[in-house]
Amino acid sequence: PVPPAPPPGAGLGGPQRGGNLGGPIAAPHTPPAPPGFAANPTPPTHPGTGDGPPPPRKNPPPPPPGAPRLSRKPHLVTQAGIARTFQNIRLFANMTVLENVLVGRHTRTREGLWSALLRTPAFTRAEHHSTQRAMELLDFTGLAAKRDHLARNLPYGEQRKLEIARALASEPGLLLLDEPTAGMNPQETRATQELVHAIRDRGTAVLVIEHDMRFIFGLCDRVAVLVQGRKLTEGTPRTVQADTRVIAAYLGTTDTPPTNTTPDTTGDATGDAP
Repeated sequence: PVPPAPPPGAGLGGPQRGGNLGGPIAAPHTPPAPPGFAANPTPPTHPGTGDGPPPPRKNPPPPPPGAPRLSRKPHLVTQAGIARTFQNIRLFANMTVLENVLVGRHTRTREGLWSALLRTPAFTRAEHHSTQRAMELLDFTGLAAKRDHLARNLPYGEQRKLEIARALASEPGLLLLDEPTAGMNPQETRATQELVHAIRDRGTAVLVIEHDMRFIFGLCDRVAVLVQGRKLTEGTPRTVQADTRVIAAYLGTTDTPPTNTTPDTTGDATGDAP
């Protein structure tokens, strides 16, 4: 708003703002803008036009060629064909066994919100196909009879199997297993070993990270040993077992024991079964 004009005579007898008695009257004083506000705000403009709303926010640029896929967002990694399980079980505890596996199908379906709300024929077909595929995986892991059980009610070993079934639901080419036998008894460990062999026989590459050396050497075709985050050696199980550096790192001695000795202490090893 424009302030009112000064009263007559303000330049003669009233207080002066820009000169001595009888001098020119200064422009009306404008109070300073509050903190965080511009004194003379201007509306946002679109570059190149001078008016209109600001440009829409752009998506981040794609990673450069050759960038590791694991640097991308998790759903993009899954779409690329890499699935994983976790050292600590991360199931949806209040969902059924079947529903947990169906969650793993989300990157392999194209139906969206509206098709789900309207129950379109395409959505019905996709839902039927996903359910059929999920039941095949539950049968493969031995959990088909518990399809309607809540995940939290399963025994520990079966919860591990359910995590693997959910990972397989995304149809990966590479499956990453982070300590799949942690906390298992010998019977459950043996069952997990048989399951991983069956996954490999279906044509899926498997990378296992595990502290149980006996499990690794009995499972994997190729083993890499890590010490303090660095790779110490890599090769076949027999070669790694006979490596004096591995023996020194895990048994605390440089003496070479017989080649059939299997270190059974806590350590880090990765194995793959392509």
